[in-house]
Amino acid sequence: FFREADDKSQIVLMIDILASDITFGYGFRVMRMLDSLNGTSVKSMGHLLHMYRAEVAKVMARKGNNIINNNNNDNNNNNNHDLADIEDQIAGFPARWQAYSKKHKLTDDAKGRNRPDEAWPALNLQSRYERNQLFAACVIYVRSLRMKVFDPTGWPKDVFLALCVGLMFTLVFYEVPNDQENYGLLQSCLFMSTMYSGMVTTSFMIIKVPLEKVVIVREYQNGYYALWAWYAGSVAAWLTLQAVTSTVFSSALWIAVGFQGNFFWFLAIVLLIAFIGTMFGYCLGLWCKNAVAAQSMLVPSLMPMIIFCGFLFNRNAVKDYFWEFWYISFFRYAFMPLIVNEFKQGTFEDCDMAKGELCPLGQGEVSRSIVYSSQVLDIPESVLPDYLYISLGYLCFLIITGYYFIRYQARKRYG
Repeated sequence: FFREADDKSQIVLMIDILASDITFGYGFRVMRMLDSLNGTSVKSMGHLLHMYRAEVAKVMARKGNNIINNNNNDNNNNNNHDLADIEDQIAGFPARWQAYSKKHKLTDDAKGRNRPDEAWPALNLQSRYERNQLFAACVIYVRSLRMKVFDPTGWPKDVFLALCVGLMFTLVFYEVPNDQENYGLLQSCLFMSTMYSGMVTTSFMIIKVPLEKVVIVREYQNGYYALWAWYAGSVAAWLTLQAVTSTVFSSALWIAVGFQGNFFWFLAIVLLIAFIGTMFGYCLGLWCKNAVAAQSMLVPSLMPMIIFCGFLFNRNAVKDYFWEFWYISFFRYAFMPLIVNEFKQGTFEDCDMAKGELCPLGQGEVSRSIVYSSQVLDIPESVLPDYLYISLGYLCFLIITGYYFIRYQARKRYG
């Protein structure tokens, strides 16, 4: 596709890749580039246009000046003749494709159906793709980063939202006192941090996937890259940007609230719940036809996870027929370690009921660890770091499942 600078005219070039000797390559700005055409290296799109015009000039020179001097009727006949040639070329494309696919063993029956993936390496005797797919994954990673970073409606908006939410949390939970009366505020802050990190990432991803899925599958079917290369590069880009966003949010919240736990444990837990939310939204979005359907699926899928996160009630209050939700809630695997990390060390300030102070956890100086003891939240101290390992397994499971989901849909649609 070209656009003339002078008269704004547009030119579209269509190249028959079966009738020409063409090689392709990858670029960091363009996923698939034309490297050479009939042995001539293509330096740029403008160079390709110049090659096209040179070929047109040669054809016109062979026809001679008599074609130019013909009357209008002759011109119409010639135009019709040229149109007939083009139609013949188009009509002959299926035959050329059959010959091409038969030569490279790309079909396994007379109907021309695609062979399974293991048969594709017969092409060029090495691989279905012309370049190393690990390099293709790196290209997709860089391309995804650039698209999201320089898109004002993409990642910059997410960072701005994280700063705004962090500022709001700062205003609400700024410098919470270390006393028994306000320990519930710290609990609430940790709960809201968990909800924000998991819900926002899920809601953003579940809406974006249906919009991008069509393009992804089409590029895969066109042979731009192997599906695993796209998936590896894209997932790496998503998690990289999410790591930056979550770090900004966590750092601002930690400094403002004045938590007393270990910051690195806090950051690791927030990162894990954000990654899980991203992949959970991706897996759900693959089964949604459009953004509207994705929005309708969001609340029913997240509500059980939120209810059974361990903040509203403990395990003893869970009915027998709801235990599965208790164990699959990825919010619980983040909220409980956050509680243990915050209240594991130190004591609350001295509390004296005789002075009219509220002492829900006991008289005098009480250990902060009583918050997650069996008397209050009933959270085992071993959840830190045990639940982080479970979260890592949860994340790996979603990543693997997401790949097979998109693979199934791509093959179901195109074979």
